[in-house]
Amino acid sequence: MKLSSLQMIAILCILAAGFITVAPLIQTAEAHGESHWHEITIYEVIDEHCNCCGLTNRWLISSYDSWGAHADNEEHVYNFVVILDEWNTDLCFVCALTGSCESSS
Repeated sequence: MKLSSLQMIAILCILAAGFITVAPLIQTAEAHGESHWHEITIYEVIDEHCNCCGLTNRWLISSYDSWGAHADNEEHVYNFVVILDEWNTDLCFVCALTGSCESSS
């Protein structure tokens, strides 16, 4: 049976369309198990450093859940802290309540 060039192109287009339609459904190469993808809680904070006592107070601004990935030989990271800003203050709330730095200044 002899096929014209247009018939061969049509057959190739039908095969290509079928492959493109079915291929995403049968892929098994990607591993999305628990060892690769996991949920991470991200905390956005501001750190305040007291010049009097050296205490660092961490103020939580927001938190949200996201997804993270890692290589096979790495551990899960469940919590991730993003420091939005850092500032120094002369008195933290503990020093202000106790008056501990009034005599040293």
